[in-house]
Amino acid sequence: MLELDCKRSRIFARNYGPAVFDRPHRLIASWLYELPFFRNREDLLGKVAGGWQIGAIATFQDGPSLTPSSFGVPFVGSHANLLGDPNLPRGERTIDRWFDVSKLANPAPGQLGNAGKGVIRGSGNNKWDMVISKFLRITERHRVELRAELFNAFNHPQFDDPVVTPGNNPLAGKITSASDFGFTQTERVIQLGLKYSF
Repeated sequence: MLELDCKRSRIFARNYGPAVFDRPHRLIASWLYELPFFRNREDLLGKVAGGWQIGAIATFQDGPSLTPSSFGVPFVGSHANLLGDPNLPRGERTIDRWFDVSKLANPAPGQLGNAGKGVIRGSGNNKWDMVISKFLRITERHRVELRAELFNAFNHPQFDDPVVTPGNNPLAGKITSASDFGFTQTERVIQLGLKYSF
């Protein structure tokens, strides 16, 4: 009975860890700035070149907590064996080698892997959304807004998470696709708008 309780507590311990949506570092900054050029002029130059605004929302966050799994072996648990810390320093990560696959191994047949939950840090975000807008007043109650919105303005790649299996999987440690983050496009998108208010 004692041996069964110990085995059960080891299983619970391996399944205790950060949730997949855990992001330990997250920064969102936003600003809006009215350009000072020609904004106080009432002539044609002031109407055309003045009154422009520029703004941005910048999002930076760590990747999710990923749990390594076994690959291609029957009758084992879903977790891999952890042989050391698989996370690489930020400067060494590439899409072809996001983590050190030599630190993971399949458990022996009939065994549960010892890797805990959420021990590999996935791919994060680095995204700038920008807006450039201008209000053009026609009369006291009528005005036109010109607007350009740039989503992922610098076209910084946003990647999916790496394949988290031991090295006997040829895709282990590799990122194989760009992310859609819930069906939102992550490549640069430019959207133009015109609004007439009265």
